[in-house]
Amino acid sequence: MVSLVKVAEETNQTEYIFERLNQQYEIEVQQKSKLLSTLMEPLIIIIIGIFVGVILVSIYLPMFKLGNVVGYDSILKFWNFNRINGNLLDNDAKK
Repeated sequence: MVSLVKVAEETNQTEYIFERLNQQYEIEVQQKSKLLSTLMEPLIIIIIGIFVGVILVSIYLPMFKLGNVVGYDSILKFWNFNRINGNLLDNDAKK
């Protein structure tokens, strides 16, 4: 590039050479920015997906832990036992 500017000064065509260099560097910057954005898009989507996944897990995990604390299995066993024996809560309400 230095030799190109030197020749441009000697031939008195600095304006033309600088315009050409400007166009060349503009095209190069546009190509590199397009490549960078193309490479970054999937990465950003993955990062946002992980972020949303962490939020969902942090919302639902306490609900699942609460089900274990209350004893969801014992509630199901109680319900099945009463259903098999015909002792549903609705029968108590009819009495």
